[in-house]
Amino acid sequence: LGTGSGIHHPGVNVTDAVTMWLRAGGAAIDTAYDYGTQRLIAKGVAAAGPATTAPFLTTKVPSSSYEKAAAHIDADLSELGVAAVDLLLIHFPSLRMESTYDTWRALEDAYLAGKARAIGVSNFQAKHFEAMRVRKPRVWPPALNQGSLSVGYRDEATLAYCSRAGIGYMAYSPLCGGPNGSSCRHGSVLAIPEVKAVAAAHGVSAAQVALKWIVQ
Repeated sequence: LGTGSGIHHPGVNVTDAVTMWLRAGGAAIDTAYDYGTQRLIAKGVAAAGPATTAPFLTTKVPSSSYEKAAAHIDADLSELGVAAVDLLLIHFPSLRMESTYDTWRALEDAYLAGKARAIGVSNFQAKHFEAMRVRKPRVWPPALNQGSLSVGYRDEATLAYCSRAGIGYMAYSPLCGGPNGSSCRHGSVLAIPEVKAVAAAHGVSAAQVALKWIVQ
């Protein structure tokens, strides 16, 4: 179970949020090159103190040329203050799949160089996986696909593809819902009557029900 750092809410300090998360027993932190929160995360981890467990760090880089992707990876590591991250992902597939493949090559090299303990993708659908697979990448399949998944939204076709291909699935926005399932602006699954009813019946919170649904 992890916390993200990509959405800045008024009055919320990323550094303080990371520190509180780790002190509360949080195990993972997600960021991305485009978020620009890496230095704030590093400060939050340091402030949490040595008594807390080192977090599982995930970061993402945008699809681009091989050279830019490699530079983005190194910049991420530098700003996070680490020699390696636990998970390195392509943030989004590009409309030009050649750029996505070039970025994957940079991820492969980072993985083989020990800069990432695992590599994967984010926001991929079956067509994107197939477009990559036919190019016969050196490291395949990806460790996982990070995508929107909640009681309010699920991409059945992509989930089925990942299951068949042995690709793990990491849910983001698990308490949000909406037309594309990715934005909290469309409301929270915590307000869904069925979720509230199950929570009341079992004496737990709506958030617990929503998260348990994903796990099951």
